[in-house]
Amino acid sequence: MKCLSFGPREDVVFSEENILNLQKGSFALPEFRFWIKYPFSAFQKIKTLQKFGSYLKSKEENLEYLIVLLATCLEATAVYMNHHTQCIKLLGKEKGPVCFFLKDVDGPLITLTKNENACWVTTFDTPEIEPRVKLSFDSINTGILSCLGQINPLVGSALGNYQVEGYLPLMDKVGYCSRLTAKDLPIII
Repeated sequence: MKCLSFGPREDVVFSEENILNLQKGSFALPEFRFWIKYPFSAFQKIKTLQKFGSYLKSKEENLEYLIVLLATCLEATAVYMNHHTQCIKLLGKEKGPVCFFLKDVDGPLITLTKNENACWVTTFDTPEIEPRVKLSFDSINTGILSCLGQINPLVGSALGNYQVEGYLPLMDKVGYCSRLTAKDLPIII
């Protein structure tokens, strides 16, 4: 039986069948044999997953919702950038950071960069070095629609929905990996 663990501790583990139930919007219990070992941390993770699920289902056009969607999409993209053969080849020795901004909001909403272990990660911290690429959304709605794949990147850029500054080839590579991720792991909202 294939299983998916949320975190290295393996306290919240779902079977493949239960993950599919979650995707359909049904209720799914984690595997009992795992969470009974660490009930407190499992309970904390389950609460976080429930909160996260409610954010995704809320569809409110606010900054918090945009940040949750953006973090979800970029975290999944980072996994592909670290493990998917096409992304690894495409990115080569690129390292970022790539920062995502919202017009009229100070500082980046989230940053995609390589850590000390040469793995792509997301962070909410402002990078210590100048970003290689900055992508700025003109509105919360534009950011949300972009995360949901409802804005064509070329059209959106041409219409001024977002602005890209810096090393454009890196943004193109991140965008490609993001689209590859979205094709394989669509957000069902």
